[in-house]
Amino acid sequence: MYLYTVPNIPFQLKKYIPELIAFCVAFLTPILPAIGAMLALVFFDTVTGIWKTIKKSGWEKFTSQRLSDVVSKSIMYGLLIIVAHIVETYMVGSVVPLVKMSVGVIGMIEFKSISENASEILGYDVLKQVIEKLGTSLKKAK
Repeated sequence: MYLYTVPNIPFQLKKYIPELIAFCVAFLTPILPAIGAMLALVFFDTVTGIWKTIKKSGWEKFTSQRLSDVVSKSIMYGLLIIVAHIVETYMVGSVVPLVKMSVGVIGMIEFKSISENASEILGYDVLKQVIEKLGTSLKKAK
C-alpha cells in the first residue's frame, strides 16, 4: 500500500524567493530613473493640485477620493513603463526607445497639469509667460 503525501508547495516556492527578488531588481534597475522621474512629476502635480484646490475652494473640497486617484495614476504609469521596458527589451530591441517615449508622454501630461495648476494658483497663464520670455530672449540672442 502506497501512502501518498501532498507536497507542500508554499514551502517549496519559499526557497525561490531570493532568486525572484534578485531577478526583479536586475530587471527593473535600468528603468529606475524613469520610474523616479515619473514619481517626481506625479508628486509635483499632486502638490500643485492640492494647493489649487485649497486656494480656490478651501479645505472642504479637498477629498481622499482625489488622493486615491493619484495612487491609481502612479500605478498605471509605473505599469506602462514596465510594459514598455518588456516590449523594448524582448520584442523591438533598442530600435524603438519605448521607455523614453512613454516617459515623454507621461512627462508632457504631468507638465501640462502642473502648468495649469500653477496658472490657477498665480492668476495668470504661466506657460504663456515662459514662452514669451523665451521668445524675447531668443530674439535678443540673434
